[in-house]
Amino acid sequence: MLFRLAADAVLLVHLGFILFVVLGAILLLRWRWLALIHVPFVIWGVAIELSGWGCPLTPLEDALRERALAAGNGASPLGRLLETVVYPPGLTREQQFVLAALLLLVNLTLYIWLFRRRSRSKKIGRRLRSSLPAASWSLSGINPGAKLLLLHPTANKPGHLLGGQGPA
Repeated sequence: MLFRLAADAVLLVHLGFILFVVLGAILLLRWRWLALIHVPFVIWGVAIELSGWGCPLTPLEDALRERALAAGNGASPLGRLLETVVYPPGLTREQQFVLAALLLLVNLTLYIWLFRRRSRSKKIGRRLRSSLPAASWSLSGINPGAKLLLLHPTANKPGHLLGGQGPA
């Protein structure tokens, strides 16, 4: 029973790796630093598909399954279901090449979209800051000379009672 659970756990990790490689770029919306992990994983996934190598998790899972069968435990329903997802039956070399191309296409599309989205938001931010009055700048910390940050638009005008630089 323990070996069967361990084999299922390895299979879940394997599925998680596959999902991260395929769709992990979406997580960069929240955590940009994740690209440092995601890009090498994508390269590894493409290399596995193009070369026909096996994943290092596969022999571990196979060994655990063999130990489970030797102990009299068959494959669990979850394990059988996940195996058909992780190891599609009848997968050919040509299909692996197509999967590698799709993997690159999906990730390049996502990275280009993220890059454009980020550069567009920077441009909008620059335009917005240049069009706002000085009182609004002080609210975002851009006007370091302001003594008191207030929402009132005249708060940073010279000579104003509550803030600003004092009499001109």
